[in-house]
Amino acid sequence: MNQLDGITSWIVCLCVVMTNSILFGTMFIYGIFFPFLLKEFQESKSRTALVASLSMGVHTLIGPISSKICLTLGFRNAMILAGLVSASGLLGSSFAPNLYILYLGYGLALGFSVSVVYVGAFQIIPLYFDRHRFLATGVLAVGPGAGPLIMSTIVQAILDHIDWRKTMMVLAGMQLLPCLLGCTISRRNERIKNERIVGQAASLLTKERLCKCLSLLDFTLLRDPLFMMISISFAISILGNYTPYFHLAQYAAELGIPGESSSWMYFSIGTGSMVFRILTGKLLDTGLIPPLRLYQLAMIVFTIAHFLVPLTKNFVLLVVYSSVNGICDGIFVTAALCMILKAYPGMGLGWALCFQGFSFLICPVLAGFISDVSGSYHPVFFTAAGIQLLSICLIQTTQWIKRNTRTQEELKILEQEDLIIVERETVI
Repeated sequence: MNQLDGITSWIVCLCVVMTNSILFGTMFIYGIFFPFLLKEFQESKSRTALVASLSMGVHTLIGPISSKICLTLGFRNAMILAGLVSASGLLGSSFAPNLYILYLGYGLALGFSVSVVYVGAFQIIPLYFDRHRFLATGVLAVGPGAGPLIMSTIVQAILDHIDWRKTMMVLAGMQLLPCLLGCTISRRNERIKNERIVGQAASLLTKERLCKCLSLLDFTLLRDPLFMMISISFAISILGNYTPYFHLAQYAAELGIPGESSSWMYFSIGTGSMVFRILTGKLLDTGLIPPLRLYQLAMIVFTIAHFLVPLTKNFVLLVVYSSVNGICDGIFVTAALCMILKAYPGMGLGWALCFQGFSFLICPVLAGFISDVSGSYHPVFFTAAGIQLLSICLIQTTQWIKRNTRTQEELKILEQEDLIIVERETVI
């Protein structure tokens, strides 16, 4: 048996990061296709943005189902399945005569594939890591951040030479790479049941409780008020963050910025997110600052940035905004993942993603609707800032919930990195 935290672990981690980069990058760069699709199909912004809503919403809404698929088929087979489904969906989208085919291919099929790979990526952490779990979480979180950075550059270069339909054919071919990369995963899911889940808290979990967490029919987390409040806060944060995301290219076009420059905004977001996901994971590994504080800091900066966007009138300022957006995204995502994965292993991530799915489903369409009604994108950014403020207020209420509903051991979960929330009867 290969040693935990060894070279094999990091090779697998790198392959999973590459897989996430390809799939997430394809999903997140829909904003580059957005102006082309508006012109091609002559539909409203909200209807055209629904493609992104479906892919983003599905990839999180089916989180519990994706968890079950990974645990049933095995992570290797699940990743191969995801690559095949994604490739088929994008190939079909390249021949789309209307938006409805894009809803199925770029929306549902791609969203399903992203969900399976994303959930599976974090579930393999106990199979390969022990001492460096937070760092591994940060590195794995790089995939979605690096995706826009890499794929935006590739897609823009392709679009400079061929049309959007042939570009989607190229993307369909790239979706087959996860099938090869997934073959590096060799360890079996059953090890999750027997290995330590998180450092010092492993002795506090019984085998029956862990098996229960791995069951798709486990709804006990939905009765946990702390988990519900954290998940709702995360979901609202996602709504505020991604409401304007897919419309940045169109917003830039309305400011007179050339379309070929739009990819630099997504490149900046991807760069900032990728770098700070790693740095945040490393910082949390040191235990110098709890994940909750980093999460709150990122949300505050996010809010200020959204409020200031309407003042940006040139390309340079939009790139600055995009860079800040990426940095905050990297901090926010990694901190949120560390809180959920540490406190609620097993189905915790799946259910948290399920809550976020409603936000992802709404945000692109919401931005398109607001812009269609107001005739401007400025109200979109103000709305996003207001939503972020609400998220900050909600996450702060977890302090009150902990004091009134949790045991003393459980109170420390967001303040210490070595404890895990357990049921009262399992505490020694």
